[in-house]
Amino acid sequence: MIGTIDTQRCVRCGLCIQDCIADAIDPDTMVIDQHRCIRCSHCSAICPVVAVSWHDALGNPMGAGEPVEPVSDSTVQELENLILRRRSVRSYHPEPLPAPLLQRLLETVNHAPTGTNSRGVGVTVVNSPQRMRELSDLAMRFFRRLGRLVLNPVTVPWILLLGGRTGLRKLRGYQRHIDRYFEGHNNLTHGAPALLVFHADRRSSCPSEDALIWAATAALHAESLGLGTCYNGFLVRAARLHRPIRRWLDLPRGHRVYETLLIGSPRVQYPRAACREPSYTRIIE
Repeated sequence: MIGTIDTQRCVRCGLCIQDCIADAIDPDTMVIDQHRCIRCSHCSAICPVVAVSWHDALGNPMGAGEPVEPVSDSTVQELENLILRRRSVRSYHPEPLPAPLLQRLLETVNHAPTGTNSRGVGVTVVNSPQRMRELSDLAMRFFRRLGRLVLNPVTVPWILLLGGRTGLRKLRGYQRHIDRYFEGHNNLTHGAPALLVFHADRRSSCPSEDALIWAATAALHAESLGLGTCYNGFLVRAARLHRPIRRWLDLPRGHRVYETLLIGSPRVQYPRAACREPSYTRIIE
């Protein structure tokens, strides 16, 4: 992405220069140093006369960014309501997401921030109940094999020694969940028709944090679209440990899975917010 400033349109207000974190704009020539520029597009976002525009690597115009509405009291109230009403949904209608709805969600999520504006996050979407079943079966077969390796007469004494009875009970609880899955109770993906897999280039400055930010953005936007979501750390763990899952997902070279989000039309509605105990907060003044 390459930014340029139309000097005929520019009114020399200096806002872009002041806001450029990379000091990439020459105040005399109003030329953007492409080696210093981090492509954050703050300059085009702040320009009052739309003098800054962008082109892709092939020279195709990308414009100056869509106009956005100012934040109003109603916007604040709606956002607060979204945060309060969002729940982890574990009961879904089986229909895949409509393509226009999915595209709208992904286009908005693409505006989520990344550390140093690396833009290294990718989203792989599984949008088919049949393909979701393939993926969940692949993950649960892996967990079943792993459970048989871990919970055997040789290793149990070591688990008791290192993790105590609490650790052993937790592992046996996981084993019961695995057994229930193969008895027909989908306790991994909960019948969700779709999945968002957030992966990132491991060479990015903070890929894990970037993926989490994108997933949280997607979860809130999905709530606004009437969709339910649920973070799924078990699928993240399976993708990290089991190469066949990474091959199944066909991730870009150098990418690693950091977050996954079940998504679909919820069967249930929550008319009230969940009760929360106050968290620890401290204000330093």
